[in-house]
Amino acid sequence: MNVFAEPFEDHTIGSAEWRSALFAEAVRHTAHLAGPIKVSALQEHLLAFTGGTEEECGGEILMTLCLLIHSGLYTANTYNRATMTLILSEATTFTASHVLTMHMHGEHEAGEEDEEEA
Repeated sequence: MNVFAEPFEDHTIGSAEWRSALFAEAVRHTAHLAGPIKVSALQEHLLAFTGGTEEECGGEILMTLCLLIHSGLYTANTYNRATMTLILSEATTFTASHVLTMHMHGEHEAGEEDEEEA
């Protein structure tokens, strides 16, 4: 499902447009989920989304996965916040952060109204 104005394939791997589309697809594919997603399943989805090979796109996908965690949009069961170390393995799962989940379900709006009323 390509929701972008221009075909994804028109962009060069690693360009700003390509990376932003990859990041957006990672969020689009997972942010609405109530529970964790195996990182390997997300990697496979993103590889299929790019239409490229592991050799062509694997590094960019890995950097996108790291950005999802380091940005705080997602949590990972193998991330050590103190050392900022993310270990990716078959057991690694990502979960949308509380803030992202609230935004996806429109709960942030109610929170803002509650704060204004107080």
